[in-house]
Amino acid sequence: MAQKLKKPKRTTIKVYPEITDYLVEFGDPYTGPAVISRTMTATALGVSRSAIDGMLSRGTLSGRDINGVLCVNVQSLCERLGRQKGLVAGAQKFLEELAAKPHPAPVTYAPLMTLLGLSSTMSADRGRMGVALGTVSCASFEATKDRPEGGILLSALVHHKRTGRPSDAFFNLARELGFEFDDEDEFLAQQLAAIYAYYGRKSGR
Repeated sequence: MAQKLKKPKRTTIKVYPEITDYLVEFGDPYTGPAVISRTMTATALGVSRSAIDGMLSRGTLSGRDINGVLCVNVQSLCERLGRQKGLVAGAQKFLEELAAKPHPAPVTYAPLMTLLGLSSTMSADRGRMGVALGTVSCASFEATKDRPEGGILLSALVHHKRTGRPSDAFFNLARELGFEFDDEDEFLAQQLAAIYAYYGRKSGR
């Protein structure tokens, strides 16, 4: 049974009572609107299906209700992916420059998010930041995994103000990438030392 969402705050979902109502928009040749399922959208953005439903309800993604089945507009998804790509690039640049400084200190989430135009008080923005940091760490790992010392997870530089260390998602990602450790604090210290040494050498420090 199709899931019914609350009425969005903004008019971003176009409703088609019948499937044929949607198909006639394509014309001949087919040039009409393209849609993608919410599950595929969640996979593309690296978030949960419920997060996609929230984006549709808030109007941060637009969609089409076709005969009771809610889908996401491909154009809306592509625009979102473009913004996420820019967020990843911004976070990566900031962290690489931070790591190259003499005796750098880790940064906390809130100021980094503010720098990148996000709000640490909004759960959606915190989710976007988490996805971006995961992508940054995957990229740094791929670039350094063949070193004798092993790969580097650049998001080790981003800590919670309260705990003084990265989120649980950081350690979960590390294990998914093949790292084996029992002491998370020891693993973090090793990662930070590796980051400072690697990026310090790259910068000529």
